[in-house]
Amino acid sequence: MTAAPNPSTSAQSATPATIGWQAADGSAQQATWHSERGVAPPRRVQRADDTLPADTAYRLACEGTALLWQGDFQNARHLLQALARRADHAPPHASSARPASRPVARWSSPRPSTATAWRRHSARAPWARY
Repeated sequence: MTAAPNPSTSAQSATPATIGWQAADGSAQQATWHSERGVAPPRRVQRADDTLPADTAYRLACEGTALLWQGDFQNARHLLQALARRADHAPPHASSARPASRPVARWSSPRPSTATAWRRHSARAPWARY
């Protein structure tokens, strides 16, 4: 049995997608985009090298900009490790946070003070019933 051809991959093979960026000398560069999963090419591509700070690279990546590395392998690994650390400690998105205008439930009371908690605990403690 042969599988039916996927129309999205056959359409992509007929007209290959390309990505473009500016080289260091200012000339426009272009390359064919190939994705095994059929992912669309990025809209923006920016050159990345040793001079790009990790914070800037993380901001660009969060905005959806592809980074095209031009440099040695070791420095690329260092940048990727720094990006991974920032991604691991990233604060949640504002859309997933609880909005400030949301009313608090009526039954949720503030945490009792330490003295109140101790009185409640002592009242239930078996040694307090002499």
